[in-house]
Amino acid sequence: MSAEKEGEKNKGEAKRKAESMEQPKSKHRQQTYRTEWEKDSSFAGWLRPVSGNDSKAFCRCCNVHMVTEITVLKNHEKSKKHQDKKKNLAPAQRCEDLARDIYGYFKNSAKRVAQLREFQDFCHVEPHKLLKPCQTRWLSLSEVVKRVSAQWNALCLFFTDQWLEARLTTAENIFHSLNDESLRLYYYFLEWALPKFTDLNQYFQSEKVVITSLKNKVCETYKDLLLTFMDRDYVLHTPLNQIDINDGPKLRLNTLYLGVKVMQHVQQANITVAILTDFHVRCQNFLRVACGEIRKRFDFDDALLTQIACLPPATATDAKARTEFPSFLPLTQQVPRLIDKTDADCLQIIGDQWRRLPLVALSEDTKAMDVDEFWHHVSTLQDFEGATVFSELGNLSLPLDVEYQDKNTYSCVLNNTISNQTQHLNISGLCQTCAEHGLTILISAAAAGFLLIVAAVMIFCTCRKHKKGKHEDQTCIEDITYSETTFYKRKAQKSTKTEGEEVVYAGIARRC
Repeated sequence: MSAEKEGEKNKGEAKRKAESMEQPKSKHRQQTYRTEWEKDSSFAGWLRPVSGNDSKAFCRCCNVHMVTEITVLKNHEKSKKHQDKKKNLAPAQRCEDLARDIYGYFKNSAKRVAQLREFQDFCHVEPHKLLKPCQTRWLSLSEVVKRVSAQWNALCLFFTDQWLEARLTTAENIFHSLNDESLRLYYYFLEWALPKFTDLNQYFQSEKVVITSLKNKVCETYKDLLLTFMDRDYVLHTPLNQIDINDGPKLRLNTLYLGVKVMQHVQQANITVAILTDFHVRCQNFLRVACGEIRKRFDFDDALLTQIACLPPATATDAKARTEFPSFLPLTQQVPRLIDKTDADCLQIIGDQWRRLPLVALSEDTKAMDVDEFWHHVSTLQDFEGATVFSELGNLSLPLDVEYQDKNTYSCVLNNTISNQTQHLNISGLCQTCAEHGLTILISAAAAGFLLIVAAVMIFCTCRKHKKGKHEDQTCIEDITYSETTFYKRKAQKSTKTEGEEVVYAGIARRC
């Protein structure tokens, strides 16, 4: 009996399994992206849609795509990797994203630009074109930030209208970013801080001689940045190469100087203490890292840059500056290839001329010259007898003379009475490729000229022949000769017509 019961039980289970397999399984419903998720505190700030794909979502912190399942998003938000990266989400990235989104919204729509113009007129803002941040033209980032910051109120009104009427996701994201007071603070801070770095980089790209004032420029910028977050007495009374930007005495967070617009916005806007503290900490770290990068790239103890600061006209002609640069000897020791430091007599003459230079009456225009033009002018100064006053000192301008020697050799002489250096140059050896290239160009030019002459002759002959034929046609007299008329008799034929005589004409010959 037990065996029969077990058999029936097994048959029942097999039947149930077969029935369950025959029944189709219910398919899982694929969720799509919802903009309401971005308002959730768990997803706000990092969750973004994927353009053209509603089944995917994008995490700005981790830079990854994921399926738009609410459980997947929640699990990703709770992961340790996401939490760590969310804390370090750079506000600079948010600022850059906002600038790119605004530019992209107006890029291909003249209608939107015209609509924005109305809000700009309402807010009394200049209708400047909004710019796009570009990695290859990073010096323009300052202008990008400035344009957005100047039109912030007009942009807020415009995207409020766009969000309420058009109901576009992009317009909604821009609307929320523009109404983020902390993000506006970062824009005001960047508008104040970025020009300091762009001005320094443009100074390095100058076409003028700036090496003589390079150290002063870098030191000025470095101190300006240090004084924004460090104690003033510590910065001013400590050598720049000994300042500890990490552990040195710093200002309190609420006393940091981050620009006038930041101070005004903090007083007017309703910003929480937590957001304001985080903003001050991030700005302080930004300035600290910037000072550290300058410190890595520039040696404040470089002896040559320190001594060469005496060459600008304002310093060289100032009698008070002789307290800092009483002698020219330290500079001559830094450039042994320019001035022979073993020639004591020559060094003494240069030192005397250097000390006498401020005593000479020079015009204000001369003192305002560039450093290279000034020293060339000094080398040409003469006394009442016509003798050069600063012959040795003026040789710092280093004029270059090229003297002809023979057919293919020139002597390149550095016209410096302190130490002449001559280099003989052989044109045949240095410009062999140029000569061959010149010969090729000459042959090509001759061939082209010959073909041009042949073409001109052919065109002239053709035109002349055409004109001659046309003239003969016009003056030709037609001479037509008619032959005599001959009559022939024919046999009578049966015809309904009357008989008659047939007239035959000979051919006509035409002569021209």
